Amino acid sequence: MDQINKLSDLNYDNVKNELFDEDWNLKAKAFFRKYRNVLAQKDVPMDVINALCGNNDGSEELKVLPDAMSQVASIDNLFNGEIARQIIRVQSPGSAFIQRSIWLMEGHGTFGGRSLNNGQKLKMVNEEGSMDCVLSEDFFVEYDENGYPYFKLGEDIVDGKRKRHYFTKEVTGEDGKKRRKVMSFEERRQWYIDNDLISGIKTGETEWHNAES
Repeated sequence: MDQINKLSDLNYDNVKNELFDEDWNLKAKAFFRKYRNVLAQKDVPMDVINALCGNNDGSEELKVLPDAMSQVASIDNLFNGEIARQIIRVQSPGSAFIQRSIWLMEGHGTFGGRSLNNGQKLKMVNEEGSMDCVLSEDFFVEYDENGYPYFKLGEDIVDGKRKRHYFTKEVTGEDGKKRRKVMSFEERRQWYIDNDLISGIKTGETEWHNAES
């Protein structure tokens, strides 16, 4: 989250330097030239576009001030939205995707009789500058050809060799034979907490621990 904020700050500085002077006065001609195509794509009448932006003859003069137009409210909304997208949209390869959990952002969630996130609401920006979120276990787990779950984001090192970390344990049946049993969801979840993958109370501790952002 902190890195996304820094990228947004960079976008903010770029927009400010391009469209405003040092005293925050709008560079009107540069502003309307930049967003001429936006106006056209939103079906703003050409007479309004030409009045704001000038004709395509190289002229830089504003013919009519926006405040003098009957469409000033819709034009304001259009530009506000476009500038907000330019600043907030992260300019990086791929994209930054954030899913906001209304369920836990605005209420206290429970699942199977157990409170989630220690009974606390999720925060858009927590104490560490990160966003709280709910992750599906599919983010951590894949299954092998026998249906056994293993941790897909890392491996164990055994005798110098990399091996899958399986979420299974060895148990002894009533017949005395040892069998491989899949760990319960609660056991897997505790492993995620103990390994700093998700927030929670670590084994043998009593205090809530926030996972690294």
